[in-house]
Amino acid sequence: MRVWDLPAQTHSRLIAPICELLPIRDEPLFRCVSFILKCMSSDNSVVCSVSKHQVLFRRMLSPIDANAILCCNCLDVSLSHIGRINKQFVYGVFISRVLISECDKVSVTKELLRSLFLPLSLRLIWLTLFF
Repeated sequence: MRVWDLPAQTHSRLIAPICELLPIRDEPLFRCVSFILKCMSSDNSVVCSVSKHQVLFRRMLSPIDANAILCCNCLDVSLSHIGRINKQFVYGVFISRVLISECDKVSVTKELLRSLFLPLSLRLIWLTLFF
């Protein structure tokens, strides 16, 4: 049984944008950056100062700064702008890498799913509002 009864030709890389979620590959990147940013803004002065020093000055000498560099490289962000990375940013980078032809497929599939899974009463309300 296939998810949402989608055709067998549906590419798995289209599932993330259809669901408006991060792809499996980008989720660990986001979580890693989120952890690093929480460490860098920690209320504990030792955690805050050590993590800032490791990320900003001790390039590739500890796991935290190696992960920060890896995440920034994957998202095409300089290390000094790591604070700009949030879930919307990571999703925007992912969407910008999706081909235009795939965006069309995503929008058509979303529309089909909406028509299949919206209850009849909501469909009638939606139709009266938008048509």
